[in-house]
Parts: sequence; structure tokens; C-alpha cells
Amino acid sequence: GQYFVKLPWRKDHPVLPNNYRMALGQLHSLRKGLLNIEGHLDIYNGIIKDQLKANFIEYVPDAKLTTHCHYLPHHCVAKDSVTTPLRVVYNCSARSGKGSPSLNDCLMTGPSMTEKLGDILLKFRTNKYAYSADISKAFLRVCLHEEDRDWLRFLWFKNPHDPDSDIVTYRFSSVLFGSTSSPFLLMATMDYHLKKSDSSLKDLI
Repeated sequence: GQYFVKLPWRKDHPVLPNNYRMALGQLHSLRKGLLNIEGHLDIYNGIIKDQLKANFIEYVPDAKLTTHCHYLPHHCVAKDSVTTPLRVVYNCSARSGKGSPSLNDCLMTGPSMTEKLGDILLKFRTNKYAYSADISKAFLRVCLHEEDRDWLRFLWFKNPHDPDSDIVTYRFSSVLFGSTSSPFLLMATMDYHLKKSDSSLKDLI
């Protein structure tokens, strides 16, 4: 009942460095920033726990530092919203040093399959009614093939309220919102799903 995709690596892309130390340093800076605003650390921790519960991410029990892994720094973006006051942003463009590649540097973007805004506006003028829909956490509902998951590792605290807490390693088991290839991977999956569908509405959708 799931679709699986692989990351579209650029041919002859540069080798991604093991950037554990950079990710670890940014993690501790993040914690300090979250502690400055009451409740933000708990909300941030809750988002990660929810992603783990939904199987969007997975725990890496034996997180050895190898040449075949990469760590994504992440940070908080506050929003003026009652339901989602902040969100977690994973930086796929982060570089561990001058001249080092980022994850996005190593991935192909793919062709744009998103409908152009002008075309959408014109369609809104052609009929009496217009319908809009949203797929909740759409990117995260497309699974990532296991061989690519170690390139999407990230660090968090076992107990974020303990300054001496053990560091836990997670990795994405689904398509990450924020990588340059993700919009294509999502749209291509949706396009494939609709083309193989037996629904009478598939052409309209």
C-alpha cells in the first residue's frame, strides 16, 4: 500500500562528506535557541516524536560514522498560528565547509510537473465552481528506498531538557520536504498513481 522512490543522484556527483560534527554543533545551538522561548523545546520535540510514530522517520540503532552517510542540520521556523506555532526545517543545502557539496548539490531537480499559476487562474474563470484539496503531509507519504536513507540522517536529543543528554540518530524513511528533488518525486508519484487508477475521476483530477 505504499510507493517507494530513490533519490535521483547526479551522474558523477561530488562525494558528500561526513558532516557529523557540523550537525552536532548546530544541534546544540538550536537547543539554546528553543530554550529562549517558553514551550518551543517541547513542541519541537513533539514534532519529531510524531514523525517517528507515523513512520516518516526511523531510529538508527547502530549509527556508525561511515563514508556512506550524511547528516542534515535542522532549525525552527516560528509561525503565527495557533495549531502549528512552529515547524522543523531540514537544511539540504548546508555545506560542511568551503568547497564542500551539499545534499542538494548532488541531486537532480527533475522537470517541473506543477501546473503554472497562470493556467490555474484561467481555469478558475471557465466554470461556475472551483474545488481545492490538500494532501496532508504529502511529501512524507512517499516512502524512500532503504539504500538512500542514510544520506538523510539527523541528530536529536534522547532527553532535550537534559544538557548532558545522549544524542540520538534518526533518518528519513520518506521523501523529505526541502530537498531539490522532492517536488518532482511527489508529483511523479501522484501522476503514476492517477494513470494506473480505475477511478472515473482520474482524468479530471
